[in-house]
Amino acid sequence: MDSERSPGAAPAPQFEKSAGLDALLDLGSLRILLEKFAAATGFAVSLLSHPGRELLVSAGGRPVCADFHRACLASDLRCRESDQKLVAGLDAGRDWNLAQCASGLFHAAVPIRIRGRQVASLMIGQVLFEPPEVEQFRDQALCYGYDQEAYLRAIAEVPVVSEARLRRVVEFLREMAAVLGDQGAARLRAGEQEAELARLLAARRIAVERLERLGGLTEELLAGGTLVERMERIVEGVTRIFGAAAARIWLVRPGDRCASGCPHGTNGAAGPEAGPGPEAGRQPCARDRCLHLVASGGPAAPAERAADDGGEIHARVPGQWAIYRVWFGWHADLGIFQIACTLDLQVPEARHAALAGLLCGANPRLWLGHFELWPEERVVAFRHAVLFREGAGISPETVADLVDIVVHECDRFYPAFRLVLEDGRTPEEALTAAMLETEGEA
Repeated sequence: MDSERSPGAAPAPQFEKSAGLDALLDLGSLRILLEKFAAATGFAVSLLSHPGRELLVSAGGRPVCADFHRACLASDLRCRESDQKLVAGLDAGRDWNLAQCASGLFHAAVPIRIRGRQVASLMIGQVLFEPPEVEQFRDQALCYGYDQEAYLRAIAEVPVVSEARLRRVVEFLREMAAVLGDQGAARLRAGEQEAELARLLAARRIAVERLERLGGLTEELLAGGTLVERMERIVEGVTRIFGAAAARIWLVRPGDRCASGCPHGTNGAAGPEAGPGPEAGRQPCARDRCLHLVASGGPAAPAERAADDGGEIHARVPGQWAIYRVWFGWHADLGIFQIACTLDLQVPEARHAALAGLLCGANPRLWLGHFELWPEERVVAFRHAVLFREGAGISPETVADLVDIVVHECDRFYPAFRLVLEDGRTPEEALTAAMLETEGEA
C-alpha cells in the first residue's frame, strides 16, 4: 500500500539494513504482531527488506520449507528465484501478488511503501489450495535427495485452504501495510523535522558567535591605525570569523602594469604599447579603473586531511592571480615529501599541443619542481618532491618555505598559462609576457 503518495513529497531513501527499517517500522513490535498473526491464521508470514530481500522477521514457518526446501542448496536456489519473481510482481505498482513457488506451495506478497517507494514486503503462504498429490512430492523428494517418509509427513502438515480465504487474509495484510507505511512516513517526517531543528539551532549558535566576534573586530577597527592596517584586520577577521579560505580587499586605481606583463593589459587596449590583440569580441580593460590588491588574508586555510590516502593534506592557498589548491604527501618509509599545486585553469583538448610547447618553455626556467598536465582533472599542476635522510623529519619552516616557492612559481607563470589556454596565444608570446620584469601589483 502507498503512504503519502502526493506528487510533491520527497522520495524516501532506500533502507537495505534492518537498522534503517527498524527506525521506521519498529521491528520489535512488528515481530510480536506477526507471531500472533501466524498463530491465529495458520499462515506463515515474513517481512523482507526491499530491494535487497533481507529477511527481517519470520513467524509460523512450516518444517517442509525450513527442513527441506530451504535446507537443500539446489531447492533453496529455486525458492529464492520464486521469491524474487513474487516480489518483482510488485514493482509495477501492484498492491499484492499471488504465485505458486517451484516447490508447489502458494505464496502471496504485499508491499510496504513510504512516500511512494517500496521499502519492504510482507509475504504469507506455505499453503496448498488442494490436497497434495503424493506422487508429485515423492518425485520431488527423490530429485533433491530428501528423506521421503519425513518429507511426505511434512507435506501432510501443510494447511489446505481455499484461494478465497487467502485473498481475505491478503486484504487484511494490505490494510496492515498501509498502517505501517503511514507510521513509517510519520517517523521519517519527525526525524527530518528533528534534523532541521538541530540544523537551525546550530546555525543560530554560529550566527551568535559570529556577531560577538564581529563586535570584537569593530572595536579593533575603532582602536586606530592606517587604512591599510585596518583593511588587513578586516581580511584577517573575515577568514577567522567566517572560516573563509581567503579574503582580499582591492582598491580601484589607474593601472601600472598594463604594458609590462599583465594578462589583462592588452585586452583590446588601443595605442602602440598594446600587445597582440586577443580573440575578437573581448571587451577592453579600463586602464583608469584597475584593481590593486591592498590586503589579503587566510593563507593555507582551511587544510583538509584525506582519511583514506595515507596522511595526505589538501589546502587552499591564495596567490596573486588565483586561489590555488595545494596537496602535501609524506612517504615515511622512503623519506620523501611531495608537494603539488593545481591552477584553476581548465585545459581544452584543442589546446594540448600549445600547452605542451608552453611546458617545454616554462620548466627549464624553474629552479626546482616542474609544471605538468593532469589529464584526468584536465588542469595544470606544479609538482616537486624532496628526499630526506633516514630519521630526518620535515620541519614546519621547511613546509612554509616550499609553499612560498610553489605559490611564487605558480604566480610567475599563471599569466602565461592563461594566455595560452583562454586567449589562444602562442607559447612564445605567453612566455615573453610572463618573463617581463615588473614592479608593483595591478
